[in-house]
Amino acid sequence: MACALLALAIPLTAGMARGAIVPGLRINEVLLLVVTAGLVLRHLTRAQPLAYARLDVVILGFCLINLVVPWAVILLSRVDAALDVWQTVLAPAQYLCVYLVYSRGELDVADVSLVFHACMLASVLVAAVAVAEAIDVAGVRDAVANYYPPQPLAPGDTVYRPASLLGHYSAVGAFGLLNLVLAIAIAAARLPGFPRWWLGLATGASLLSVVVSVTYAPMLALSVGVGAALLVVRKVPWWQLAVGLPVLAAAAVALWPSISARAIQQVSGAGGNGLPDSIATRVDYWQSFFVPALLRHGLWFGTGTLMPPEVPGPLVNFVDNGYLWQLFRAGVPGLVAFLVMLGSIAAVAWATRSGESLVVRVLGAVCLGAVVSIVILDTSSEYLTFTGVSQEFWMLAGLLSGAALGWRSSVPVTEADEVIFAPTAGQVRIRLLRSLRLTI
Repeated sequence: MACALLALAIPLTAGMARGAIVPGLRINEVLLLVVTAGLVLRHLTRAQPLAYARLDVVILGFCLINLVVPWAVILLSRVDAALDVWQTVLAPAQYLCVYLVYSRGELDVADVSLVFHACMLASVLVAAVAVAEAIDVAGVRDAVANYYPPQPLAPGDTVYRPASLLGHYSAVGAFGLLNLVLAIAIAAARLPGFPRWWLGLATGASLLSVVVSVTYAPMLALSVGVGAALLVVRKVPWWQLAVGLPVLAAAAVALWPSISARAIQQVSGAGGNGLPDSIATRVDYWQSFFVPALLRHGLWFGTGTLMPPEVPGPLVNFVDNGYLWQLFRAGVPGLVAFLVMLGSIAAVAWATRSGESLVVRVLGAVCLGAVVSIVILDTSSEYLTFTGVSQEFWMLAGLLSGAALGWRSSVPVTEADEVIFAPTAGQVRIRLLRSLRLTI
């Protein structure tokens, strides 16, 4: 129940300002700390050794590199870092907590299904608020801005972009994309307990989030992410995909003012190279400021998340490239760890393709779709730093790792069997003995 509540509550509170209710912390951080403390206390009182998989080692290595390297760079360079800088440096600890909670929560099929329902419910609520902001329903924009202060628009961007409950307009599109992949994977696998009307609603709402954000990266990644997920499930839910057609038509009519304004802005500001205005501006900033500053100050080990003085103040928060941001954060080790982490999750996800469990195959499909999407999305922004997006990504990775622990056996398992994703030591022994007997 705690895992399901986290999956619902964190996206609904992600955009709230730090210290709004609890001094120095965001609401989502408080919720995560409470659940993590409960999980740790449970394992300490049971005094039971924890099993681990190779994916655990990769995730732990990624988080440690992204914690230790920037911390060491700041300390050795003797820079007077502000509190918000240290909060940015410690962000991977939050990723690790989310991963551990969901990989060690000992979730069964019903539990994982409940988490899926919570994710889709959150996507419906986020989409509803985003649409209300986009069409300017009376009072919605001001009411949301009072409790969820939006991030400033990028330099030169004048079109209104709804941030909904996530705090950043780009996060709305990426969050919708992840949940769209989830709903379509569930529909393709025909996972029991998910009515067609509910999957249709979740699909339509997630697609609305992608469109209403007027962010091109999620739109470009949509077909690739969904296609990767369907390769794992090996079925195509045509009726589910057909739901998107009327949703797209309705969204085009209702949101046409913002869509057309955004398109005009991109075309009118396009440079001689034919790139849209936002992409041309990013390329110009990368070439003029960010890349030269990185090469001069911290190619090998980064700058500890601090921007060098060559980067103008108004552009400090607009690196707008996840790979470049990894280099600033932890240099070459950070970028290598990032790529290895994505590749490892993709490999484990692809391995579920031959499994007989529907829920594990859905997890593999969603994780592969998420990884492929992030690879594309991070070329235009640091999407894994957005709270709602990163929380769902690490939650899915944790569930996948727990599934790998619970299903590491040569004995076929179907959806009718009881599934324990984080097995006890006794269950591991039973599975190993069954495997050995079958092999002999």
